[in-house]
Amino acid sequence: MQQAIEPQYESKPDYWIFSELAKRMGCGDQFTEGRSEMDWIKFIYEQSRKFGAQMGVKLPSFENFWKKGYFLSDVRPQERDYVAFANFRKDPKRNSLGTESGLIQIYSPKIASYGYKSCLGHPSYLEPTEGLNTPNKKYPLAYMACKSRYRMHSQLDGTSNHDFANILKREPIWINPENAKSLGIEDGDIVLVKNDRSALLAGAYVTDRIRKDTVVVHHGAWYEPVKMTDGTLLDIHGNSNTLTMDIPTSDLACGNVASSGLVSVTKYTGKLSEIKVWAQPETVNQ
Repeated sequence: MQQAIEPQYESKPDYWIFSELAKRMGCGDQFTEGRSEMDWIKFIYEQSRKFGAQMGVKLPSFENFWKKGYFLSDVRPQERDYVAFANFRKDPKRNSLGTESGLIQIYSPKIASYGYKSCLGHPSYLEPTEGLNTPNKKYPLAYMACKSRYRMHSQLDGTSNHDFANILKREPIWINPENAKSLGIEDGDIVLVKNDRSALLAGAYVTDRIRKDTVVVHHGAWYEPVKMTDGTLLDIHGNSNTLTMDIPTSDLACGNVASSGLVSVTKYTGKLSEIKVWAQPETVNQ
């Protein structure tokens, strides 16, 4: 992407940062390969041009592409009418898949041989560690951290996008009307959401679009912790990761369990601290 604004204050491009780190580690030349940031952009683009030509896609010269800022490629007929596994279906031997047998498998002897209880050799239902199946008196609500329509993970949270959904500058929490009524929570209230891992503040969005006994805080809100009198940290902005589990999805996979858990929700009556996470950092004049 082309530069939108001049670098702010002391900020530096990623490539400059990593190049300087490499230089200090004694491998600067090996890292940069003698190319500047723009040199790398041109180099990668030219590789894409060659690859595109092999696929029948003609990309413009780098100069024309960079001047225009974008390139739109027509959808070819074979892509518009694409059928998954069509070649495999026509000739399974010549177009074998990347499985143990080269065929479509619902059972993997190799994975089964590992003996992992958390990842069997066949599709199976594994009960969630925390969720609607494991409520308790202390934390009765299932907690989901879904994607937000207003940002890409945490990207764009520092823009005016947050004004479309946030409640008193806090990330909203979706809560069912029945649960809200029983907890004395009204639409627009600031609530405390917590479990044994941490706690956050969020703005109540009461809606029947979320099922009973389940709440949602969309992930990606920038983390802004405040130290409480008891020494614990309270995220006053609504970062969903403060409440989710930090464990791998299984013994075989390294994915993280960052979208579910159990929480309690109560109306917050304490003093609301100012949200500063979006503010420009202080500058140092040298």
